[in-house]
Amino acid sequence: MKVAIIGATGRLGKELVNVFGTNSIPVTHEMLDITNPRSVESVLMKLNPTIVINAAVYHPTDLCELHPDRAFLVNTVALKYLADVCNRLDATLVFISTDYVFDGEKGTPYLEDDRPNPINIYGLSKFMGERIICQYAGRYYIIRTSAIFGGEGKHKTLVDKVVAQLRDKGYIRMARDVVISPTYVNDVANMIKDIVSNMEPGLFHCANSGYVSCYEFTKHLMEVLDIKGEVVPVELTELNLIARRPKFSALGSNKIRMPDWRDAIHRWVNSTYSEEPCREISHPL
Repeated sequence: MKVAIIGATGRLGKELVNVFGTNSIPVTHEMLDITNPRSVESVLMKLNPTIVINAAVYHPTDLCELHPDRAFLVNTVALKYLADVCNRLDATLVFISTDYVFDGEKGTPYLEDDRPNPINIYGLSKFMGERIICQYAGRYYIIRTSAIFGGEGKHKTLVDKVVAQLRDKGYIRMARDVVISPTYVNDVANMIKDIVSNMEPGLFHCANSGYVSCYEFTKHLMEVLDIKGEVVPVELTELNLIARRPKFSALGSNKIRMPDWRDAIHRWVNSTYSEEPCREISHPL
């Protein structure tokens, strides 16, 4: 098994390289531009992988509203180029998608057979990428995930932003009416390896089980990290964000089971802050 991991310097890409180990072929943006069909063809034909995982993404949600052309080029159009070359190689294509393909109106965790209805450009560009893969890729996996934390990446995660602001300013405003499935990047990477190694192709929701509001999630982080400060509950509309966000985008699955998000937070804290292990607390969330 030779696994080409596109976006290998990103948060999830790095974890995938570690998880697949000697079977991984890290592919960086400097090596391959997924928006250039000639680049996709020349690099992948030379590498000749059996699996191609596309972890490259244009994802700052508000920037996608300001630069929709870029969002659709990276998150949608590029998938046609990847699918065409993977078909020529008889390789499996793995696409990382998002909980933002849903509108948040369901009120309970979204399952694989729920109907997408994106309400922002980022979600729409990823959903259109899914449709491209379904139409053109011969063998594929679509992996939807949610609110990733942990690892290292160019863009800060929700957890990174919360911890940084609480430590720098001593307070943070968080939406009490937005519900998510916080997901540990290491758990996602390991589950992706398990899926592509042992399960038939298809669509999978890969998120830590359970869900929580952003406000309660921040309170939980403060407790496990023993951070002092104030978290101010607000409505999503009070944050004056450019892009609309689904208010309930938690993911569930009919196909797999991942650890609870609280367990994931504890493991992340103990691996990241090895000299200051997290407090053992119980939360009825």
